[in-house]
Amino acid sequence: MRQHAAIIVAGLLGAACSPSGQGPTGEPQADPAAGTQPERRANVHDGLPSLAELADGWNTINPGGDTMCVYGTPYGFFVRPDDPRKLLVTFPGGGACWS
Repeated sequence: MRQHAAIIVAGLLGAACSPSGQGPTGEPQADPAAGTQPERRANVHDGLPSLAELADGWNTINPGGDTMCVYGTPYGFFVRPDDPRKLLVTFPGGGACWS
């Protein structure tokens, strides 16, 4: 059940953060006018730990990439494996991250 919650959160974050020119799956879309096919990307979850690999309590996940926060610090998020019936998604103020 923990994996279901993590998949839902990851899906929501991915959908909210996909740049223009990409479909809802995050895959680049083909341009029929140019006659080209999009380049396939690696799984966006490569290199990230599974819920089973996380320690008890809060874990900081730093996925890397070109994304950074407002003060130039690396983007990160927190995950705490626990009861999947209790889900908290919070967006505290005071900062911004972008790619």
